Amino acid sequence: MKFATIFIAIIIAFAGYASADQSGLNDLAVTDLWDVPHRLGEISAGRVLVIYFCKPEVEECREGAVYFDSQATRITAAGAKPICVFTGSPERIRDLALNLDLEIPIYVDSGLIYQQVLEQKIVPAIIVFDRSGQKTIILYGGGESLATNLDSILGKISPHSRSYILVVVIALIGTALILFELK
Repeated sequence: MKFATIFIAIIIAFAGYASADQSGLNDLAVTDLWDVPHRLGEISAGRVLVIYFCKPEVEECREGAVYFDSQATRITAAGAKPICVFTGSPERIRDLALNLDLEIPIYVDSGLIYQQVLEQKIVPAIIVFDRSGQKTIILYGGGESLATNLDSILGKISPHSRSYILVVVIALIGTALILFELK
C-alpha cells in the first residue's frame, strides 16, 4: 500500500507538470463561421497547433487552403491540430469555405493574430504553436513553398512530448511496483 500512495503522488505531480500552460494561446481569440468566439488554447487542447493563415481575396491563399485541407490527416497523424484562419468578413469566409469544400476547422481572425503574431504582414503563412502555447515557427508563402514548409514542420513535430513519455514510463513502473507489492 505504501508504494501505491507514493505512485499516486508522483503521477499527480507529473500530471501537473505535463499539462500545458497555453497562456499565449488563451490570449488569442478567433470566431467560427457562425460568429461564436473561441480561444486558440481551447482549440488546441494541449496539442501542437498548426494554423494556415490567409486572406480570402488572395488567390494563392485560396489554393493553399485547399492544399492544407488535403494534408489535414498527415498533420493530425503527426500529433498536431490543423486549422485554417482567415482574416476578413465572416460572411465572405463562410461562402469561400463552402465553395472550396474545406473540411478542416475554419475560423475568422479578429485582427489579433494578424497584428500581434505575424511579424511580417505577408499571407499566406503557417504559424505553429507548441503544446505550451508558445509560437515556435512562422513560415511565409504559398504555392510550392507551402508543401515544402509543411513537410519541414511535420518533420519537427513529435506525436508525444517528453513530459508525456515520462508520465507513461512512471505509470508503468508504478504499476509494476503495485503488482509486485500485491503478490
